Amino acid sequence: VPSNLLDQWVSEIGKFLGGGNMDDSNKGQQQQLPLRVMAVRTTSQLKALSVRQICTNFDVVLCSYRLLFSPVYRRRLLQFSGDFSHLMCSDNAVMNLAVD
Repeated sequence: VPSNLLDQWVSEIGKFLGGGNMDDSNKGQQQQLPLRVMAVRTTSQLKALSVRQICTNFDVVLCSYRLLFSPVYRRRLLQFSGDFSHLMCSDNAVMNLAVD
């Protein structure tokens, strides 16, 4: 999601789906949606999440595309895939790794 539209996407999901659970932890609100939605706004929020938490607690995970190009995201992606060999590389090296 474009960074400036993240909140709008969260609102649109609520607008068109109504009822259910929405974890909007940075805003301190619980909204009701039919799907369990998580908005990841920061790298610290991303670092705190495990694959198990994401898979068992949420149906939809939204984040800004900018977060997907951060070294923090790339390192978490490597960890989730079980590839720990590049975790100590510099940010530039991590960003240049191919992710399949």
